[in-house]
Amino acid sequence: MVSHSVGDKIMSYLRQRKIFEIFAKSELSVDTDSVIISVNKNINSIKSMDRFIQKIENPSQVIVSSMGEHTLTLIIPELLVETAKSEFGKEVIDIDKNVGTIFIKCPRDVSKTPGVITYVSSLFADKNVTIYEMILSYTDFAIVVNEKHAYKMASYIKKVFGC
Repeated sequence: MVSHSVGDKIMSYLRQRKIFEIFAKSELSVDTDSVIISVNKNINSIKSMDRFIQKIENPSQVIVSSMGEHTLTLIIPELLVETAKSEFGKEVIDIDKNVGTIFIKCPRDVSKTPGVITYVSSLFADKNVTIYEMILSYTDFAIVVNEKHAYKMASYIKKVFGC
């Protein structure tokens, strides 16, 4: 008879193995030209968001990182900061220009595999690197960190997972 703790260890090992399989098949890139802009969430900022997207040449450059109860957070290329500031105006709460984004294009099963976010975030914690934003959208994984850590952590992820 297998004890509960041994069974838990086996399940943990199988989950970890599945996570490694997913990331071994993934594509990784880094962008250190990113900026996080946070704005108050209200009807004005939501309308401004629509106008901002319409003004820019390539709307796929904008990542809506989160929409909370009170704030809306975007990840944009640095060259769009002035456009965003003029569009959102007084609704802008914070702009952080010293960020880098690690993009990981994963196989489809990443969004249905338990423990992926926990495991990846633990790799950053092990290296004492703070994650500012983490987004998993179907197969796209974006991890936003301080710019000075972006390439180092991308290399570390490649080393750990072999992607």
